[in-house]
Amino acid sequence: MKNPESILELTIKKQWFDMIASGVKLQEYREIKKYWISRLMTEANGQQIFKKFQAVRFRNGYGPNAPAVTVELKGIKIGSAVPEWSGSWPGIVFVLQLGQIIINKTTIMNRQGIRSEIERINEEIIRLKEQKTELIRSRLLLCDDVSQFEEKTESHPPGKSQLINQWLDGSLVGRVKWTETHIDEGDGTPVFINRQAIVRVDGKWTGIEPQFESLIKNQS
Repeated sequence: MKNPESILELTIKKQWFDMIASGVKLQEYREIKKYWISRLMTEANGQQIFKKFQAVRFRNGYGPNAPAVTVELKGIKIGSAVPEWSGSWPGIVFVLQLGQIIINKTTIMNRQGIRSEIERINEEIIRLKEQKTELIRSRLLLCDDVSQFEEKTESHPPGKSQLINQWLDGSLVGRVKWTETHIDEGDGTPVFINRQAIVRVDGKWTGIEPQFESLIKNQS
């Protein structure tokens, strides 16, 4: 929505505005007349094609504080109007096919409404974080030329192993191994450093998965 030209601005009656704002009305219509042809179409390679709009901003009124709702525009076509969405508009018309509501400024929320919206957003943030963690875990389980995952039962008997590893004795340990490339500041030659980290023990994730986000982002 950063480009204002990607948003089609329309003013409509309250009946249709309320239906769009509530997600009931999934199409908006315009007559096939010279004005709307110029608003909705353009010429390319000698042919008339529909302009590319990302969204439609509907307003119910002309004042600066008029209720407004911005809705995804999935496409424009020529067809017939749905009677319950148009007041039985006859004939062939431009059909604006609407998608999800992006911004809804039709109401002013009270304290409870604001609190509920904050809680909803927080729940969505938690859900997205969990989804991201699952994606990172899926990536760590892959073996390719960037990183390798290996899981096996390890033996670290007392007296023969470093104390830091003895707690893993007899455990099923999953390790991710990768190679970091650094440039020597002296002669500019590449320096390769092998790294590894424990990400699972006995099938349970260790919780360090978020640390690998930057590694995944930097992979080609």
